[in-house]
Amino acid sequence: MCSGQSIEQSVLNALSKGLASALGNDYEPRGGQPEMALDISRGFSEDRILIIEAGTGLGKSLAYLLPILIHCNETGGRAVVSTHTRTLQRQLIEKDFPQAVRATGLDLEAATLLGRQNYACKQAIRRLLEKGGLDGETEEWLRWVFDDDRGELENLLAEIAVDPAIRRGVSCPSGDAACTGCRFRDECHLFRARRRALASQLVFSNHALLFSDLSTSGALLGSYDLLVIDEAHRLPEVATRFLTLSFSPRSIRGSPHSLYTGALEDVVSYARAIVAKEHAEAGEDIDKLWKSFHASLGTTHRAAERLFEQLNDEIQRLLPSRKHSAETSHSNSGLRYFEDSPLLLSVETEIAQVKQGFSRMVSAAEPLSHIVSENPILFEAGAAGGLRALSEAVREAGERFGFIVSGADESYVFYAETSAGGLTTALSASPIDVSPQLGALLEENCRSVLLTSATLAVGGDFTYTLKELGISGSSRTRTSQYNSPFDMGRQRSVFLASFLPEPNAPGYPEKAAVVIGRVAELLPRKMLVLCTSRSQLRQVQKHLSKCSTLSSRVLAQEENASRSELIERFKAGRGARVLLGLASFWEGVDFPGEFLEVVVVVKMPFLVPTEPVSQAKAQKLRESGEDPFWEFILPDAILKLRQGIGRLIRTGSDRGAVIVLDARLRDRTYGDFVLEAVSDRVIHNDCLEDLLEGVRAVFLHDRGE
Repeated sequence: MCSGQSIEQSVLNALSKGLASALGNDYEPRGGQPEMALDISRGFSEDRILIIEAGTGLGKSLAYLLPILIHCNETGGRAVVSTHTRTLQRQLIEKDFPQAVRATGLDLEAATLLGRQNYACKQAIRRLLEKGGLDGETEEWLRWVFDDDRGELENLLAEIAVDPAIRRGVSCPSGDAACTGCRFRDECHLFRARRRALASQLVFSNHALLFSDLSTSGALLGSYDLLVIDEAHRLPEVATRFLTLSFSPRSIRGSPHSLYTGALEDVVSYARAIVAKEHAEAGEDIDKLWKSFHASLGTTHRAAERLFEQLNDEIQRLLPSRKHSAETSHSNSGLRYFEDSPLLLSVETEIAQVKQGFSRMVSAAEPLSHIVSENPILFEAGAAGGLRALSEAVREAGERFGFIVSGADESYVFYAETSAGGLTTALSASPIDVSPQLGALLEENCRSVLLTSATLAVGGDFTYTLKELGISGSSRTRTSQYNSPFDMGRQRSVFLASFLPEPNAPGYPEKAAVVIGRVAELLPRKMLVLCTSRSQLRQVQKHLSKCSTLSSRVLAQEENASRSELIERFKAGRGARVLLGLASFWEGVDFPGEFLEVVVVVKMPFLVPTEPVSQAKAQKLRESGEDPFWEFILPDAILKLRQGIGRLIRTGSDRGAVIVLDARLRDRTYGDFVLEAVSDRVIHNDCLEDLLEGVRAVFLHDRGE
């Protein structure tokens, strides 16, 4: 085993000589990259938890991949690299990892593991093919997917336009019952991927799978020594989503990921046939119990539908304004409830009926599991395990439902999720504070951890992030900040439209749209407009559609629109010059060069005050004597703002302007703090003409126009 010093020297050699040799003319030294790589290497050797902010263009992926390869090669250890987006994961696998391998000469066995819904289910495909009624193109695609070596659905959709319902229907189910008892389990795409991951020294995964692995005691990723979490600013949000418990009628049936799916029929049919060969009466018992389970399932599902119908009526009575909220509501809106609250009391009868239904389902599933578990053939084939998993899943679903409708745990926030039209889509319970779970993941799960992102510090301070991650008191923690090697002062100009009214003033969206339209008409440049709500986006879109020179040049992120399709349409040109985007466009999208030269921020991305989890977290902070705005709401908004502004400069040759329209930054107490956190210099404009002249000058100076 090499010493820490020799490992560090190997990392430096790989960064300079190795990369130069591997990349040839494409090699470009990155300022800050060697220092970051050495920082990571030392952290790995010292069993540290590293929190490193790395500015755009520094090359952070290679700065951590090279130390990973060298450390794993020298120590024989295993490593997991987790990302939030599939885009970054693909970049790591297809570009950065091969470059790191060439630079080090070390070819570690590596694998990718995705969430189960990303893999095709062979049993579901076989059922569709046997059912028939498919067009020739779809049938051909299904056979191709069935025989594919990996079955990753995302990589198998490019050739033809597959019906989204077909795509969802052939994804792996979320429960273990159907999978454990599946006749294709030995050749299952999902299980094969898991076996490859467990056998590999380096695994590329995602944040949600980290928590799935933790909940299964390492059954998915196995034990590992090094953990790298890229896009780490999203980890608390993913943890909250993973740990949230939800219930709707589709939890029982009606979805490929419901408690019951058609795949279970194959498991039961096989079990019945095997058992009946030896004991006809036992085969009949299986048949009776399965029919009883089916009847209870139907009763419970109907009771759940009645529950949600009653909830909709009650919510409309309590909050009649929601009937007309389609234009103004946020996608993450919800109505909080508590133990013995009027909302729960109004549906007591329906809740009791659903609970009774779950009890009857358990009464049928448990003896069914006992009968098949005694048969060695079914045990070997997995059918016994599948029905045992079903029994456990039904019991757990009933207990989960009971907890969700209790509203009784003070560490959770309970709420009815509502759609844009005000209809109840789910009942949910979310943990208010996930920092204890995150702290356990980072402190106890492996030897050394790196958390990295372009946005982890607020004004150079990591206090907020450390607290969110549950490691503010850890002696193993070390923070570092490496600025972008790009000359942001020269490449990027930031303007504040001080002349606009505050965003909550009447008519603000229209006034903001006027500014956007004038800038777009002045400059024949690609522009990304970042909005904070759908109603805001629609109002801006409505005004821009009235501008004759822009009406056909505006793309907007509509509800259920594909982000990737919008990105491609925007890049492809065809007249599209202005892209209006919501939350998913504030980060994780790259428009280098002339694909994007102006970013407009319509409003500070503050948390929605009515969003249940944020509301409950703010309340907890207030009760503990802390100021939720300064301790939680503002730091969160600053990190989101930095992400949004970061869409502009992606390469060393990019040039452009950022225009912030939120005039609250002009005179609110937090204004200077926000502006200093996002840029060394912000130009305040007191009138529209000054703003237009300033933005125009950016491009005149740059291109000699």
